Amino acid sequence: NDKMSHLQKPPLIIFITSVFDDPKTGPATFARLLYKYFKQDGVNFKIITSDCKNPDQHIITVKKTYIKSFVYYRLWEKAKKVIKQYPENHVIIHFNNAFPYLYFGKIGDKTITQVNDYYSAASGLYRKSLKGYISHCFRYFTESNSINKADIIIFNSNFTRNYLLNKYKLNSEKCIVIYKSIDESAVMERNSYIKTGNLLFIGNNYYLKGLDILVAAANQLPEINTIYVAGPSKLDEKLKSQITNLPTSIQIKIMGSLSQNVLFELMRKCDILVIPARGEALGVSIIESLAQGIPVITSGAGGLKEVLQGYPFICSDHNNLDPNTLAKNINLVLLNYKQYQNIFSAKRKDTLNRFSVQQMIAKLYLTYDI
Repeated sequence: NDKMSHLQKPPLIIFITSVFDDPKTGPATFARLLYKYFKQDGVNFKIITSDCKNPDQHIITVKKTYIKSFVYYRLWEKAKKVIKQYPENHVIIHFNNAFPYLYFGKIGDKTITQVNDYYSAASGLYRKSLKGYISHCFRYFTESNSINKADIIIFNSNFTRNYLLNKYKLNSEKCIVIYKSIDESAVMERNSYIKTGNLLFIGNNYYLKGLDILVAAANQLPEINTIYVAGPSKLDEKLKSQITNLPTSIQIKIMGSLSQNVLFELMRKCDILVIPARGEALGVSIIESLAQGIPVITSGAGGLKEVLQGYPFICSDHNNLDPNTLAKNINLVLLNYKQYQNIFSAKRKDTLNRFSVQQMIAKLYLTYDI
């Protein structure tokens, strides 16, 4: 009888995330999108998080920890207790990142882990320091241990899947790709061909996303007067020195973390989004720019070539990691701006289709088997 009731009850999805309210991170945006569509579609679900000021009946909160990384164990422990309250349900656990939940032990009837980047396995992407090396080794050990315990591993790009498949010796049969999506209702098309003289850079980690490369190229950009920098990072002394030595004709405006609406409005005021990233798992900011018909220039690192498939080569040229090449390609786009704007505007709908919320949610439901 217990087994029969277990099968008859609707599956319970427990989504575990350390971020939810946070406006500046992709995993938090993803968590809020799931909440919206789970609730809209009548899914039987709970979200366990340490980052929600106004929880409802679907959201269970835990207190944050003094040491930030310790909150993962607290979230895992809470999920373990919640599962015991639903003995008759088939419980599907979905972790919002791969580090380090399953290191503490497997829970639920079906366990899914979300891999948002490949940086823990890529030693060359962190700054060379003792602290950086220790942090990298710790994350590599816990993530490789955790990820192998999952029943299903969701990657946000084919690049990330293939890279970690080799690094962590994963079972390919349980590795799937589901692209992170954008909410079409939040984006608007930029139709103007009038150049503003503004560039935009977005990044949570200035070094990883290549802000220093863009600043080094800035004195070779005669049509640019302002570079807006969005993201929560702080300038280090080297970047401050670079910016101080720029010509007075170029301003670097540090905007900090911006809400989605403010960020999208800023995007539409800029000629090009430029992110010469040293590493990028997918590039949600790039997708958001493409969805508004705004030209982008990147390094093509990681999953960026995947996102920019079918776009002009200079938009994902790996040589854009060199400031001189980056400046040359930015100037080329500005010189032929109407032509490039037409290309990006024409491809806008393709981007919206490839990275639609509906596709993402449908694939997740298929993965949950609901």
